[in-house]
Amino acid sequence: NARGRLVGIPGSIGAAALYRSAMEGVSLSLGLGIDRMRALGLGVDEVRLVGGAAGNWLWRGVLADVFGCPVRLVLETETAALGAALQVASAASGATSADEMSQRMVAVAEDVAIPAGDRAEKVAEMKRLFAVEVASLGDE
Repeated sequence: NARGRLVGIPGSIGAAALYRSAMEGVSLSLGLGIDRMRALGLGVDEVRLVGGAAGNWLWRGVLADVFGCPVRLVLETETAALGAALQVASAASGATSADEMSQRMVAVAEDVAIPAGDRAEKVAEMKRLFAVEVASLGDE
């Protein structure tokens, strides 16, 4: 019963703005998870991005703004296989954590998307409005 919702979009919006709106919606949804991890005391200082859309520099920038931390592209395309291999290697070593193993073995792109300070207020308002919309979904 999942549904999508477009909120606050004027009828005259162009394709580029609609595209960005879709990116922002997905990013804000992911941002709820990042905020929850931080609320639980987990440090999120940088996010590593994988998958087909990860190569889109605009989306990495939107994610950096929403997450409030740098976002880097992981260069390995077979990340599921890499993750499984890192877990096995970590378990087999007995002394190296999967996190330590990934620091040594996972290559990331040189360029990094960092939060745009001049968008911080706008992003904070987007996050607030998004949270209100998400909360209202339980009323339907």
